[in-house]
Amino acid sequence: MNIDNEFTAKRLSRVFESLSLTAPSTLFAELRTRYSDNSRAYYNVGHIEHCLQELDKCPILPGNVNELELAIWFHDAVYDTRASDNELRSADLAEQSLRACNATTNTISQVRSLILATTHDLPGITVDQQIMCDVDLSMLGVPPAVYMRLEAAIRHEYAWVPWHEFAQGRARILRHLLDRQAIYATPWFAEHYEVPARQNLAEAIARLLNAE
Repeated sequence: MNIDNEFTAKRLSRVFESLSLTAPSTLFAELRTRYSDNSRAYYNVGHIEHCLQELDKCPILPGNVNELELAIWFHDAVYDTRASDNELRSADLAEQSLRACNATTNTISQVRSLILATTHDLPGITVDQQIMCDVDLSMLGVPPAVYMRLEAAIRHEYAWVPWHEFAQGRARILRHLLDRQAIYATPWFAEHYEVPARQNLAEAIARLLNAE
């Protein structure tokens, strides 16, 4: 997928215009560069496109749709597989960028909370946070062959981690999601992705542990 095609700088500009803000001329190029880094195999421009497509399909109207879309653009802008604070640093980058545009305190706060929700440590509290989390996790419910490519891409991003350590760590992350009472918080995502996501997660955990 190519972020320059269907999902262009014009889409990001429309969000800023809806908030009566003017995006810095370099902002889209900066985000595109970050998501196009060669070290990214999954958390790249394709992931952002996928999230935007899922947001467009969601029948629930978010209370802060512009802030939610901005959060999607920024939520993986900082991605370092050796760090544990990527969401926080991405939220900081979003805040810095929005402050430069004289965004309101409310807009900045909303975008920050939505980005930080993608740690997936806890279920989203607000409907917007739930949609954000569901959009971010929607890839778990894709067809099995596509999901296997997702797992392979993530392994590529963590190629520096020895296999045994990676397999154990990745299995723990997937088990944390699988053990939740519900992976998806909103009805539309639950209806479409809950069952296939659980199947994909269970099979991925088995592959990881059996391949050690």
